This record gives sequence, C-alpha cells and structure tokens, in this order.
Amino acid sequence: TSGCAYITGVTYSVDFPTLNAFQTDQGGIDPFVTKLDTTKSGVDSLIYSTYLGGSSADRGYGIAVDASGCAYVTGNTGSSDFPTQNPYQASNSGGLTDAFVAKLCTIAPTVTMQSATRVGTSSATPNMSFTLGEYNQVDVRFAYKKANAAARTYTSWVSKSAEGTHAQSITGLTSGTTYDFKAQLRYNSTVIDGASLQFTTGALPPPPPAKPAGSSYSPASLSVQYLSISPQQAYPSQAVTITTNVANSGGSTGSLNLVLMVNGKAEQTKFVTLGPRGTQPVNFTLTKAQPGIYNVDIGGQKGSFTVLGKATASGKPDAAEWIALVAIGILVLAALAVLLAIFR
Repeated sequence: TSGCAYITGVTYSVDFPTLNAFQTDQGGIDPFVTKLDTTKSGVDSLIYSTYLGGSSADRGYGIAVDASGCAYVTGNTGSSDFPTQNPYQASNSGGLTDAFVAKLCTIAPTVTMQSATRVGTSSATPNMSFTLGEYNQVDVRFAYKKANAAARTYTSWVSKSAEGTHAQSITGLTSGTTYDFKAQLRYNSTVIDGASLQFTTGALPPPPPAKPAGSSYSPASLSVQYLSISPQQAYPSQAVTITTNVANSGGSTGSLNLVLMVNGKAEQTKFVTLGPRGTQPVNFTLTKAQPGIYNVDIGGQKGSFTVLGKATASGKPDAAEWIALVAIGILVLAALAVLLAIFR
C-alpha cells in the first residue's frame, strides 16, 4: 500500500527485531514478515515485524499485498507445528517440507467523533477519540463548515503517539448558526474521517430598544439590596435559610443571575427577571455537615453563619447530648448540697 514496504525472508536470529508481532519467539529457522513505513527511518519505520514458523526449518519466499494492506506470504515449512488458523490443510502431509500460504492484516487506526462542548456565540470545542492500531504515531485534526456551505475549514494537524481523546477550540464562528464538523486521522499517507456531527452557536442577545423621541426611557438596573441568614448558628446538616432582595431601579424589564458564594465557591444559582421598579425576595436553603464558619456572598452582600457540634436531622441536640447535660446538672446540684451541709 502507499508509503509502505512489505518484506519476507528467513532468519536464523533469536533477536530479530519484532513489533506488534504475531509470533515473538524464534523456533529454529523461521520466516519473518515485516511492514515498514518508508517515510521514516530506523526503528520508527517499523509498523509490524514478526516471526512466522514452527519448531523446525521454515522459509518465506514471496509476499503480495491487497488494497486493504493485508499481506499474503508463501514459503515452505518442515515443521509439524507450523501455526495455522482457518486452514485449508491443518497438518503436515508427511513429506520433508510442505508449502504454506499465510494472510496477515494490520489493525488500522480508528477515529470517532464526539459531541462539541463549550458552544458559545462565536466559539466551540469539538472532541474526538482515536486508536493507534498497530502504528506508533498518528496525526489528528478537525474539519468544519456552515451546514449550508460547501468548503470546509481545517484545524492544524496534531501528532499523537498514545491513543485517547483530543479536543480543540474553534473561534471566529458566526452566532446563531449550525455547523457540520468531523474528526480526521492521518497515518502514513492515508486520511480517515469520523462521522459528521453538528452544533449550533448561540444567538447574540437583541440590542436594547431605542429610546423613544421625547421620552424618559431608562434601561434596567438590577441589584442585590440586603442579605439575612437564619439561623446564624446551626448544627451539622441543619437547614440554613439565606434571604436576599433583588430590586430593579431602571425603567425597563431586566434579568439578573444570582450566585450564592460560600467560602469563595459557587454553591447555587437563581435567575431573576423583574419589571421596571420591581422588587423580589429570593431564598436559598443550604446545609453543611462540617462544623466551622461559612462566609456567604450574594452580589456583593455578605454575611456568615457557624455550624456547631453534631446534631440530629431535626437540628436539635441528640439523646446522648441531653443525657450529658442532665448528668452535668445532677453533679452541680450534688456539689451545692455538699457545700450547704458543710456550712451549716
């Protein structure tokens, strides 16, 4: 096949170089079958190399290759244990040597297209998975185009020496547009395609309405007004309610994405839409199992609450804690009784 050389012959060596071999051990005098990438040199040129024989003297004399890259090897064998699979004749005929014909096929690389992620208004990240087959290295890239276009745009080839996944960000896309995209893999001079998939970029938000002539139009202006926390001291896994109020001081409808930040990390989000001069209370419910101080921030409004020792699901002391409290009370009363008896 294009860019490859197929060789067969005979070797007496026990250390003949092998790679992706059908048979790694020499059994006497054996044929070898080797496939080379002629665009490379040294050990990097090996695609596969294998012994092929039994425990006695065997030789390879000829080789041919079909369009799919499978090699057909012929020679003779004096071995009664020459390896066979799906044979026309499974055993030696009893003479000094027999002819053999063997077919060897490489495992070609594969590429599988996966859905695009991080799809925005002007960018997206297509993904693929791939295998190397019996090759040491492959190149991968993506091809994409608008769904109604003919010409494709290609990303740069990226070399891979270990199979796995590949993702690449694409920018400069048109908003609100459907794109076809596919993965491509190249080995030797062969390029194979993954299945074509689609993604649609997000649409840009509409521009704000123009200010009517002679009007006092004003845009939306949403903000967080205050923050309250109840209770401010809670037991582990007890529900804590965090309340805030969102107000729109502008003259048109607008929206605000509220993010509940706890100790610097986003915990919950809520989306609020308000008409002109509107207000709306917003509640978040939170539970924490680990005792400690938790700092809360919603839109710049800040507060904190503390999680104390262990508690039941109801948020109240459990039976063991009540017993401990009663025991402490009894000890205190006993100590008072002793003191009264001493000072009488």
